[in-house]
Amino acid sequence: MDNASDSRTPSTAKWLGYAGALPFLGLSAALLGIGEGISDFFSPSHIAFALLSYGAIILSFLGGLHWGRAVTSPADNQILPARIALIWSVSLSLTGWFALFLPLYWAAGVLLAGFAAALTADLIWLKKGYWPYWMRGLRVQLSCVAMASMSLLAYQTIA
Repeated sequence: MDNASDSRTPSTAKWLGYAGALPFLGLSAALLGIGEGISDFFSPSHIAFALLSYGAIILSFLGGLHWGRAVTSPADNQILPARIALIWSVSLSLTGWFALFLPLYWAAGVLLAGFAAALTADLIWLKKGYWPYWMRGLRVQLSCVAMASMSLLAYQTIA
């Protein structure tokens, strides 16, 4: 892929991506006790589970990107075989689901590792042209927000 012609992030992707970071940021802030009145409606355990659940959903979404690419772009099979993309896709979804059954500390760690693995894999495949170049900046930024939120969740459960 030509990086020069493929470097500008589409505004819709940017807005939707950053909007998708808001639950991570808002729930993390609520977990820290930032924002008066939130604890009147939700207990810290509800906030923590909401953050964990959102993380599991987003990890599954990242897996879904690979499923969609594998079934709609057969020419990409030389970069990433469809069989591998499909297995990777399902493994991210199952990891997110599995985390929901663990104690919060371990669940946050599993999701943190899942987000780190997904980002690492996507950066490798991005260099090979599997994803459009513009995804790099957005994936790094949004993954850092997700990983920071999971780190905070893990920390809050042991503090």
